[in-house]
Amino acid sequence: KNPVDRSRLGNLYPSKSSHKANPLTLDQLDTLIAHSSDHYRAMTEFIARTGLRMSEVRELRVKDLRLTGISPSQRNYATHPVLKVERAVVNVQKFDAAGNPITRERNGKTVNVYEDIIDTPKSGQQREVPLTPRAVQIAKTAAKGKGQGDLLFTSSTGGTVNRRGFATSLTDAVQRAGIETETGQPI
Repeated sequence: KNPVDRSRLGNLYPSKSSHKANPLTLDQLDTLIAHSSDHYRAMTEFIARTGLRMSEVRELRVKDLRLTGISPSQRNYATHPVLKVERAVVNVQKFDAAGNPITRERNGKTVNVYEDIIDTPKSGQQREVPLTPRAVQIAKTAAKGKGQGDLLFTSSTGGTVNRRGFATSLTDAVQRAGIETETGQPI
């Protein structure tokens, strides 16, 4: 048998995604940000300006900002600010000791229970993301009055941003802005 038989490899590697690249133009991005909810506007722009994943932004802490001081490699953070991405928060389904999904009743329906777990970023390793002057401005405003261990961006109740809540806010902003991408796929 051939150990690299393509028919066997098909089971190991996922099939190619049918999702096409769906970038916004700069004008569309500005329009989206302008139509974002007051609470999530800064976070929406920060994601766009840094390219961070939603799971990473949800777990950003003030201490992850490197805006002053000198790096171990002698980089001046005042002139080359970065964001240290070390953690991500993922939403996973909860199971009981027997391995059965934990459920609850919500609005007359039985739904699965999920919990947020803090883990490493999707890449599996920490990284430093360079910050543009506008991203620095957003980060400084978000960090104002917060302690080093506090979340940079929070939900409207002050906790970890709920990914569904943010997604709904983003969808609403897209509709208010009347944005449609070239591919017609959702943003």
